Amino acid sequence: MRPPVKRMEIAGTLRREICSGQYANSNRLPVEPELALRLGVTRKTLRSALELLEKEGIVERIPGKGTFPVRRNAPEDRNVFLLIPCSDYFLKSDYQTRTTIREILTGCLQESCLRNAHVVTLPVTSDNKIENFDEAVLDRLPDGSRVIFFSNWYAPIFPFFLRKKFRIVHIHPLTYQHSDLKRFTDQWICCKADVESGVRKLVSRFAEQGYRRIALATSFLENEFNPAKSGYLLGLRELEKERPPLFCDIGGINEPPMLFVERLRRFYEKARFDALIFGLHDSLVLNFTQTLNRNLGLPEGIAVATLFPYDFNNKFIPAVPCMSFHYESIGIFAVQSLFQEQYKPQEIVFSPQIGLPE
Repeated sequence: MRPPVKRMEIAGTLRREICSGQYANSNRLPVEPELALRLGVTRKTLRSALELLEKEGIVERIPGKGTFPVRRNAPEDRNVFLLIPCSDYFLKSDYQTRTTIREILTGCLQESCLRNAHVVTLPVTSDNKIENFDEAVLDRLPDGSRVIFFSNWYAPIFPFFLRKKFRIVHIHPLTYQHSDLKRFTDQWICCKADVESGVRKLVSRFAEQGYRRIALATSFLENEFNPAKSGYLLGLRELEKERPPLFCDIGGINEPPMLFVERLRRFYEKARFDALIFGLHDSLVLNFTQTLNRNLGLPEGIAVATLFPYDFNNKFIPAVPCMSFHYESIGIFAVQSLFQEQYKPQEIVFSPQIGLPE
């Protein structure tokens, strides 16, 4: 009896696509209705073709999860996995983190191309909630896979990373000295963006310019991982005549970005600062026919610098100075570190640039 020709034809098409790398290793194939429509066959024929590929060991079908290519053990694996919280992260996450991840990805791609390697952006949830982490996604990666991620959003699954013996490069701007998470981060390569020294330098620069009441306004000021407050207080202590601390947590997480403006105005009415360092997770809605100070409801004489290079820093005259890190270079360094013959856990500190954004 001749085998069904259409089933064999579809199996052959999918086999060629998978083997050519059209579906990155460990990424799910399209759902059956979508795949059947693209191939111009019924779902029954598609399932028959997938059954053939499953028997050949080319795909794995997981009930409730989907169909996945089976990873081959090549003599030298050339994949680097950049973790992201969800598939639409670059569209819907807050301005700071999506901009940072985009720069890291650019650096990873540059270095990977030179090494004939592949960067796979790998979402670990479908809804950006770490409690809904899809363990099957990462469990399919072989032990020792090269993995890069940013921030400590993934902290609840740090133990999973250790069990899989991943080669990790953890990129972050955080403080772990007094955290239980340090027992994990000490076992990885950590690229630390030194926010603490950056804020200290901003305080020093304002003081050199003659400002006497320097304030800090940002989110998560009391969070144990946030180094902005400690850098600010350190900067004040280093001045010849120590200034009074003036700081305010202005929120801004999961809120319309302009809500913080009223909090900032109330902060000024109370503290009467003459220089301000501020950071916000989302970009502001601004009127560029006015100054930044007027947009923020602050007197024109108040000097302002930002904790991050926003999309508005260079649009005002004069431009607004900021603290920044070259995350693209950090991405390049991360890939270089993962391809070293010996993986050596260590912390590498990256210094900030202070001034006008590039």
